[in-house]
Amino acid sequence: MIIFGVVLTFYFVFYMVYLGLDKAVLNGEGSSSVNFARIFRVGMGLTGVIMFTVGTFFNRVGSSLSSLIYYARTVVPLAQDGFIPGIFAKKSKKTGEYRNAIIFVAIFSISSMLIFTTIPYFLGIEDQFGAVLNAGNIVFLMQYLLTMSTILYLSRKDKTFVVPIW
Repeated sequence: MIIFGVVLTFYFVFYMVYLGLDKAVLNGEGSSSVNFARIFRVGMGLTGVIMFTVGTFFNRVGSSLSSLIYYARTVVPLAQDGFIPGIFAKKSKKTGEYRNAIIFVAIFSISSMLIFTTIPYFLGIEDQFGAVLNAGNIVFLMQYLLTMSTILYLSRKDKTFVVPIW
């Protein structure tokens, strides 16, 4: 309970300090979103930028690596159903885990992190954070549109359910 209070206090103090900072200093020129590295630079100097960079790196790598098992277990049914090669559905004799699926997901995750980190750099996008937010909004919009259309389709179908008795 003490750690909860410490974290809550830290966030509250940081938020109050953030509200008092000049927004023109924090926003990049011509940028519509706040540059978080600039917040750390203004607040803590070079140490803040280093903390932000290291923290962001370990956040991305840690979250990607911790989800490998979950995503590997979503790959296995695809391999078992024949959508992707069946080698990804084989279990390790030693641990009982889906070793090939884990390796596949790890390689796919690391390569996609590298590719999608370098694409904005090569395209010359200045406000990468804003571009990622806009892309995420488009994905959520499509997800909601497809979900709503599926719900509308299912609501118009015949609602006679037949439960087989074994």
